[in-house]
Amino acid sequence: MPCKTKASPEEMLDQIASYLYQGVTITQAAENLHMSRITFRKWVLRYKEEGFRGLRPRQHLSYYSNQMKIQAVKEYLKGGVSMLSVCAKYRISGTLSLKTWIEAYNEHKLTDLVSEGGDLMANASNRSRKSESESFRSASPVDAITTR
Repeated sequence: MPCKTKASPEEMLDQIASYLYQGVTITQAAENLHMSRITFRKWVLRYKEEGFRGLRPRQHLSYYSNQMKIQAVKEYLKGGVSMLSVCAKYRISGTLSLKTWIEAYNEHKLTDLVSEGGDLMANASNRSRKSESESFRSASPVDAITTR
């Protein structure tokens, strides 16, 4: 697999334009930039989402909020969009991050109800358990046996 590109944004734009408007194949455009076809596709999606600005070097986010993660996961799970397009739209560094978030979301480890006081989903669960415990204590011995 080719190494990381050192192409300038202008060179990227030239190859993307050739691919989109002049009939150059994705393979040829990627080879001209010394990158894989997948990487070139990511650049094309970035260009379509952000224009020339998307081709400029940018700082990588080291932190994504749970809210943003869930929004990206839900958009992908809704269907009709590829992982690459979701990553481009939300400026996620790669599909592996999105796959990890999807796994966490499906395992209910990623919640959208997070506050400074902690996870509201956990707090709601604790309140529910407390309520069940109180109703269990107030029930008659016969009710307690049948509800278990």
